[in-house]
Amino acid sequence: MYETRKYDNYNPGGDSEKMKKFKNVNWSEVARRAFEEEIKKIERKIAAEEIDKLREESTIEWSGEDQKMERLVLDSSIVVKWFSRESDTEKALEIRDAHVRGEIEILATPLLLCEVANVLRYKPDFDAVKLKRAIKALYMLHLNIEDIDYNLLAKAAEIAYKGGVTIYDALPVAQAEKHKTICITADKKT
Repeated sequence: MYETRKYDNYNPGGDSEKMKKFKNVNWSEVARRAFEEEIKKIERKIAAEEIDKLREESTIEWSGEDQKMERLVLDSSIVVKWFSRESDTEKALEIRDAHVRGEIEILATPLLLCEVANVLRYKPDFDAVKLKRAIKALYMLHLNIEDIDYNLLAKAAEIAYKGGVTIYDALPVAQAEKHKTICITADKKT
């Protein structure tokens, strides 16, 4: 007895005929973008798993508010918690996981990556191998990293003087103001 299979109704070239109707569409570019987005989703999940492994490997207790919005700016004091067992780690992980699920977008500057890497460099149970794993995981999260331009740095300078904080601490606050969102920090001075 002949069994009907899905491919019996396959029309070779049928999709290409539909695609020809849209002459001005670069289908290679459409496919490339879709592929890149899928890779980012996979990398975000892998990054979250790697960060979880690093935190679980941590052998020491190490010392955020959590408010979910569509876009958030985090300072390094929150991101470092992703790699540590300390107060409010679970709240920080909720933010990370919301980003991984695509529920929120995390905004940052390149300074965040440097600050987190520097703090982890001095974490007693980290070595060069673990630090490189952490840095790779951070990049794989595909945070929205915004360059530091004159306007952003000038705004950070204003905030630093008004608040009596460093430019480093003021920069994420300035970025949050620029994007009309909030900056989440665990730094009591900021």
